[in-house]
Amino acid sequence: MVGYKLNMGKLKSPRVAVAAAVIFSMTVGSGWLWSTRANAYAVLLDGRQVAVVENRQEAEQVLQQLVEEKAASTGREVRYRGELSFRPIRAEQGEPSTPVVLREVLADKLEFVSDATGIAVNGEVKLVVADETTGRQVIEQLKEKFRPEIEGIILDKLDLEEEVTLVSREAALTEIKGADAAVETLLNGTTRVEKYTVKSGDSLWAIAKNQNMQVQGLLDANPQLTSDKLSIGQELNLVKPDPQVHVAVSYRRTITEYIPYPIKVKNDANLWRGQQRVEQKGREGQKEVQYRVVERNGIRLSKDILSEKVLAEPVTQVVARGSKVMVASRGGGGSGQLSWPLRGAITSPFGYRKSPYSKKTEFHTGLDIDGVTGDPVFAAESGVVTFVGTKGNYGKRIVIDHGDGLETAYNHLSGYKVSVGDKVSRSQLIGLVGNTGRSTGSHLDFEVKVNGEFRNPLDFLNR
Repeated sequence: MVGYKLNMGKLKSPRVAVAAAVIFSMTVGSGWLWSTRANAYAVLLDGRQVAVVENRQEAEQVLQQLVEEKAASTGREVRYRGELSFRPIRAEQGEPSTPVVLREVLADKLEFVSDATGIAVNGEVKLVVADETTGRQVIEQLKEKFRPEIEGIILDKLDLEEEVTLVSREAALTEIKGADAAVETLLNGTTRVEKYTVKSGDSLWAIAKNQNMQVQGLLDANPQLTSDKLSIGQELNLVKPDPQVHVAVSYRRTITEYIPYPIKVKNDANLWRGQQRVEQKGREGQKEVQYRVVERNGIRLSKDILSEKVLAEPVTQVVARGSKVMVASRGGGGSGQLSWPLRGAITSPFGYRKSPYSKKTEFHTGLDIDGVTGDPVFAAESGVVTFVGTKGNYGKRIVIDHGDGLETAYNHLSGYKVSVGDKVSRSQLIGLVGNTGRSTGSHLDFEVKVNGEFRNPLDFLNR
């Protein structure tokens, strides 16, 4: 300063001291303002910072584009929840977000909403659809889903059991469902887990059927099951749908049903026992029956007869059944008095043969008929089952007493279809072909005894 000497320890003149102080203050203040001046904006959502931008107008444009895109994709007026504001700040280099990054942040942080329609069940909103029209469509679809597709019925009821109403409300775009999705949600609802205790005679199939489930669904709910074997007292999980609504259906249906004809049997001494002849052919009758059927969500709850009218009476069938005692034929052609227990090639006849085991000659007391394991074996004549079980070389065996000293046996079976004491009829299924006991392959060993002595089965069979 020309003419002045500034001595920081002591000023020569008061005016010089004031001037020096002002100059110093302006210099320091300018440096402070330069270092703290705002150069960006903090983007605040409900008072919390979510991003930093350099240009507020550019940020507002990004926001507006997001809103317009949401509106265009949904065809609805869209807004966002919460308050978005800007606050000037001093940002470090590289801190402000680019428009692309800001767009990603806002799309993630903002919840876009629109006016919608809630579907309330008994006063509680269960889900939201686009508008009242869609809501009414959902209600109608629920009913139509369970409308019986049967011609000629009289529909008495098709309605929702619950009170279903429509209410206006604001909802997030992600909450708004289409009509089909809404119907699915209301019908399936959530799931609930029930406990079931296994009882005697239970099986996975029977439990699933009785609980309106699939066997696979039962297995999925019980991963601890490693097989289909169940133990009495074992607890199983039953995962069932818990519908939000139920559609009640009631209708009347009239159908024509057949009336089975009765059968009258009389003995005929001219026919062999096991043979029969129809003397008068039966004819089914007809009746007209009206039922009332009640269903709930497609599951039948009841089917009751309202009326019944006979249109045609059935005609009794008269059958003559043989009572003539069966005896063995001594001829070579067979009497045909026994029916074949299995149709197949004869692989080893009755009588002496070389044993497939010892290779020695031995007497074969039966008739081997070729078959595949599991093939059905039929009773050669009506009678009473006297033995079912395993017996030595015979393996699994069934013996039937036909009376009058006649007895047949069925050997090497794989399974039984009768029990001791059962009364069986001619050609009734009694067992399955197998390969049990002393056997070289699946077949049936068929034996015939008369008064305790083995007889050649071919003397009793048609050949």
